[in-house]
Amino acid sequence: LKFLKNGETKSSRVMTVTDWLFECKMESINWFQVDKYLERSQLCRKILGFTNAIARETEKAGNGTDGAAAARPAEFVSRHSSALSRVREFLKCLTNTDSEGKIIADW
Repeated sequence: LKFLKNGETKSSRVMTVTDWLFECKMESINWFQVDKYLERSQLCRKILGFTNAIARETEKAGNGTDGAAAARPAEFVSRHSSALSRVREFLKCLTNTDSEGKIIADW
């Protein structure tokens, strides 16, 4: 993806998945193998378990602090799906045929 230089404006384009992959120079990656690896390694589930464990530890540590820390709003952490599982769903979409969807890219 390109970064905007001074004075450039952002534009949107509708592209096919294949066109978007070529534009981002990711056409040589086998997304089926990436998905297969994520499925077999159960990496999404492991990351979810890790983030849930960290959230529990910070909650326990936060209970013994002063009132100023308790007054701060807590950050939302999903305990049902990891961020990587959402990325995996997007990567699965990259394996679809061009007739099944388009990508809107903001450049």
